[in-house]
Order: sequence, then C-alpha cells, then structure tokens
Amino acid sequence: MTALIALAVLAPFALRGRPGLRRLGRTAACVCVLPALLAVGWIVRQSILSGYPFYPLTFGALPVDWRIPLSVIVSQNQGDDAWARWPDVPPAYVIGSWQWLHAYWLPTEDVDLALIGPGMLLGCLIPGLVGGSGAGLRRRTLPMLALVVPSLVAIGVWFFVIPDPRFVWAPLCLVPIALAACALPPLRRGRVAAFAAGGVVGGVLVVALVHHLVWLLPTLLGVWAYLRVMALVIRRRGAGAFLAHAAVISALVASLGVLVDRNAFTLVHANQPGPFGTPLEPTPTLSMVTTDSGFQLSQTVDTDQCFAVLMCTPLLINKHLHVRGPSVSDGFSVSP
Repeated sequence: MTALIALAVLAPFALRGRPGLRRLGRTAACVCVLPALLAVGWIVRQSILSGYPFYPLTFGALPVDWRIPLSVIVSQNQGDDAWARWPDVPPAYVIGSWQWLHAYWLPTEDVDLALIGPGMLLGCLIPGLVGGSGAGLRRRTLPMLALVVPSLVAIGVWFFVIPDPRFVWAPLCLVPIALAACALPPLRRGRVAAFAAGGVVGGVLVVALVHHLVWLLPTLLGVWAYLRVMALVIRRRGAGAFLAHAAVISALVASLGVLVDRNAFTLVHANQPGPFGTPLEPTPTLSMVTTDSGFQLSQTVDTDQCFAVLMCTPLLINKHLHVRGPSVSDGFSVSP
C-alpha cells in the first residue's frame, strides 16, 4: 500500500512538468507496477475468501452468499486490535481507554528490536549528517519524500488501529532507510573500509558498554553528536562524510549486537521428521460439531490453533454453516 500511495504522489510528474520530473514519475510508475499487481491479486483473494475486497475492512462488501457476517468481522477486529495493545485482556477494557499504553505497550516495545533497530538508524542520521549531505540533496529530496510521507501515514494509522510492530515492519524500516539514502554524502573510493571500520568499532563499543536496551539509542546519539561537534570544531576535510557513514554502520552493528546478546542466534539440529528437519506440528484435542445441514467440523478444545488438521476451527461454529455445492471446493455459506 505504501508503494501505491507513493505512485499516487509521483504520478502527476509523469504527466506534466519539467523533463526531469516526468522521467522521475515514469520511473516511479514502473517501480510500482509489481506492488500494484500484488494489491489487485490481494483484493481478488480477499473477495473470494470473505466476500469483502479489503478484508478485514468491511466497506465494499460484495452481494454474495459466502460473505462473512458483519458481526463476526467486528468481533474479530476488536479482538485483534485489543491483542496488539495488551494481550490476554478483554477487548472491552483495552479499547475503551489508553491504559494499555503505559501498562503494557511502552514497557514491552522499548526493548523490541523491531523498533530499536530503525530507531537507532534514524537517531544516528541526526548528528552524523548535519552539514554533510552533499550537493545532490535537493535532487534526492522528492523521491525521499515520496517514500517517507506514505510510510509515516501508514505508521500513524498503525499506531492508532493495531500497534503491534509485526504489522508495520516495512514502513518502520523504510523511513530511516529513505532518509539515509537521501542525506548520506557520496562514498569515495578507498574510504569504504575506513567507514566500515569506524562504524563497526563504534557499534561494538556501544553494545559492550550499554547493559539496558532503553539506553542504547541515547548513547549512540550522544556519541555521534559529540564526534560531529568535534569535526566541526577542527574543520577537518572529509570528517563529516566519515562520521555520517560510520554512524549508520554503527547502528546496524549495534542492532546485530543486541540480537546476539539476547541469544537470538541459536543452533538448531534439523533431525526431526517435519519439513526440513523441523518438529511436526502438535495434534490438538478436538471435538466434533455438526451443523443444522449435517456438515461435520472439528473444533479445538485446548488451543486456539488447528495446526495441520483440516476442516477444523478454534472458533464457535455457526449452526447455519453449510456447503454451497456438492463438495467443499464450492465453498461455504451461512445464508439460507
């Protein structure tokens, strides 16, 4: 969706304006063709599965008999929204207040690498890039805004609707990456090794000295701000570019260090009977349920996942559920 919004922003430049802007708009349109095709395929899939082209959104509902009842979607959305804010707490309690923010979300997400990594990269851009962006900054600003603005809109919608980082990983990473691509000075030949070495040393030192993740970003920010000030004082040529690239590399190294420190890298022996040597999915305890039409389904008893069991649901089954034709390939409906 971010790519589609960016396409909408840049499309006018493909139709009018200066030649450079038209060329930029056409390039953006070509880049967005694949996301647009994926979006169309997603809309078709959602329509076939649920009867709603933009499921879990309910607008544009199709007049088909397999459409999921509106009450089911509303209930499921409320459960998902509440779970993203504060798991295992009744939705009515979570959605009705902002208590989830300080009671669960902030204490949990301030040590979540999905937020720390992009945050560190974004923070390192501030002290490392002041005054060292190069002459091509203006030319790179429009493509950067075309990516950053829709990503920020997506992040804003995400926070107020379903604030779990797994639903917004792409925009969270695209914002600092786009800013870095726009503001970093051009790399010079022969200095890549120096940039990388400086960044690796800075990242390793910060991870070694900081014991609480909540202080990782402020420490990186303070270190590179201090070095940037020193570079401005001594006025050494090329110091700004060196600090800019080294700061970004240090953020990436520090993120990797956090993963190692949290034992995110573990050795797994692929000696199980599942795919690629993984363990087999557990078999849940099931009970049989028969609908009014005589159709039989399995319902889980002690878990909310069916794993590899077919014709199974962890939810309460609507007694009006029936097969639309002679086989399950014709789909299901709850309409008479």
